[in-house]
Amino acid sequence: METNDIEFVYRCVEEYGLLPVLSQVFPTLKVFIPVSEQLCKMSIKDLDLSVRSYNALMAYGAKDIGSLIDLLNSRKLGDVRNLGAKSTKEIQLRAFEYSYEALDEKEKKEFLDHIFEINCK
Repeated sequence: METNDIEFVYRCVEEYGLLPVLSQVFPTLKVFIPVSEQLCKMSIKDLDLSVRSYNALMAYGAKDIGSLIDLLNSRKLGDVRNLGAKSTKEIQLRAFEYSYEALDEKEKKEFLDHIFEINCK
């Protein structure tokens, strides 16, 4: 994808939000969640999850974002007691959005470029 295209998408994301823009561009979206060591150490409380989702993750022992990312990567989020489809989707979306928001401007553009690379194959 051209640099100008990424700049345009980046501006749209900044104005309308990450998920609304990506869901308009890609009917089925393959993503990854960018994480830093600092982000992994942060509490899941920072994700501003619903009480049900937060309590279920805490009871499971996923108290920080790093352990949540491990759960997502291992596809074991469904093993967490008291999490239905709605809560699971909420957690996935909030982790994705929050990790994107934690990136600096250059990293956000690189992230979007990578999203286009893996989804345009």
